Amino acid sequence: MKNMYINTKRIIFISIILSIPLLLYSCISSEGNIGFPITGYNAPSRENGIGFKGIKYKIIPLEKNDNFAIVSPKKIEIVDSVIFILDENKVISYDLDGKFLTSIGQIGHGHSEYMNLSTFYIDSEGNIVLLDSYKNTLFSFNKDGVFINAKKVSPIDLKYAQSILPINKDSIFVYNFLYNDFNQLCRTVNLKNKTEYGIASIPLRTNNTMEYVGKSPCSVYKGTIRYLKPFDNHIYNLTENTTLNIKTTDKIFSKKEIEEIKNYSIATYADCLNNGIFTGFTDIFETQKYIILACHNITYLLIDKKKMACQRIEYTPSTNYRSIPIYNIKGSSGNQLVGLLSKEEVEELEKNNGNKIIQTLKKYLEKRPFDQVVIVYDIENINI
Repeated sequence: MKNMYINTKRIIFISIILSIPLLLYSCISSEGNIGFPITGYNAPSRENGIGFKGIKYKIIPLEKNDNFAIVSPKKIEIVDSVIFILDENKVISYDLDGKFLTSIGQIGHGHSEYMNLSTFYIDSEGNIVLLDSYKNTLFSFNKDGVFINAKKVSPIDLKYAQSILPINKDSIFVYNFLYNDFNQLCRTVNLKNKTEYGIASIPLRTNNTMEYVGKSPCSVYKGTIRYLKPFDNHIYNLTENTTLNIKTTDKIFSKKEIEEIKNYSIATYADCLNNGIFTGFTDIFETQKYIILACHNITYLLIDKKKMACQRIEYTPSTNYRSIPIYNIKGSSGNQLVGLLSKEEVEELEKNNGNKIIQTLKKYLEKRPFDQVVIVYDIENINI
């Protein structure tokens, strides 16, 4: 786990530089050509993930538990052979056979209890750290759910925090929800010194609603933290202060057009699609060979880091899958992607009676009751 963490002084230096206002609004339209170019975005897309060869799958039906049913999963982490899932106001764990293990923490007003669970991350010791945005407190538990400690982060305010990534034992990277005129996308926070530095912002507003950019708008892989901005064709690297530029002929919002958005929500992306405007991406994941981007589970982009080229996948309503699609990705683990399919989505896949992989999935699911299925995708040997 130690290789996930990066030098604090380096991050603080980068944070100070990036907090300059002129840089906070960079890389929108007029500056859309900066960064290392990624080619292939406007090449023909592959509908519903058809055409990829060499993908390996691991199918993990999750044991049904009436007391801890999965309703609206937001995040998945696999650590030391344990699957952790953030679902509504709880984090629950399973082993790699899908057997339910435990719930991490519980709701309440006690010292070890939370009220509003926003997100979680895994620290350098392999412990699970929960953020209660109501109490403005970080709760640490071991992987078996045993309480370790609770730390107030005041005067730092994390009430808008959506996602947290660890930088080292004292510092974290925080990606925020957007709310009205609060448009700070991300920042670094030193938990020991109780200091923070703004990293990126965007001049748009919401209309009295708390909105997220994506379920996973930032990622960490071997110490490298990357993050996204709405309607932007860049991938930002916090660790190295560099960007990747996805070359596109699509129209990209100008800074002025961004400023005119007063009611940002998921419907804004639908408007972009209907008007032929580049939507950007909402989620990012990384493996050794690839960076994977997603836009609200409609579009996926696989970027070959060595070739600096990409392949776009578009998903449309269809049950004519030739294999289990790379779909509904919620996380990554090492060199694998981790997706989650509901019972209803699995039933749709089962209609493809002639597909060997999907028939294997069906046999797995006939063995025991389930609500959700984890699909682990090994994509390192595919060719885009």
